[in-house]
Amino acid sequence: MSKRTGKQKAETRLAHAGRAPARYHGFVNTPIYRGSTVLFPTLASLEANTQDFTYGRLGTPTVKALEEAIAELEGGHRTLLTPSGLSAIATSLLAFLGTGDEFAKKDPLTLARTQDGLGTLQIWLDAGDQDPWLDRTTALHQTLSDRGIDHLWNPYTGGHDWHYWENHILDYLRFYGHALSHQ
Repeated sequence: MSKRTGKQKAETRLAHAGRAPARYHGFVNTPIYRGSTVLFPTLASLEANTQDFTYGRLGTPTVKALEEAIAELEGGHRTLLTPSGLSAIATSLLAFLGTGDEFAKKDPLTLARTQDGLGTLQIWLDAGDQDPWLDRTTALHQTLSDRGIDHLWNPYTGGHDWHYWENHILDYLRFYGHALSHQ
């Protein structure tokens, strides 16, 4: 929690951010917690899900202290750290796209079928012949074509992996360069 006041200088906030000696038996600096497994005192406490820390990848007291320090220093309400880049991306996408019915409304195929104004966008679609998303991307291409919405469709050979993307990076950069220079 932020203890920010208008009277504290940045240096003071920096020196105190993320510290909570009362939580750690008087130690000034937060101890480093490393681990994945967290024990619960009873089955009931596990089922109630009221314990602050339940699994190391979901956060530790060390991570919580760092989140509090970042929020304090940045002047934010709260900071959320994730254990990996993939987790950060998934968290961001789920926050934006939602789940269930909310996600269904933002699905690219649904938008292509129902959204007005798509003709003003510059759209690039590509997929490799081994891409697990080939059928959906092809359906999106067909939906845009059926609605008369201009787009670039580029079926290539390859999968859905770094090798494929690396082979087409120049294609992507050329498209983005053209699209951004003709707004």
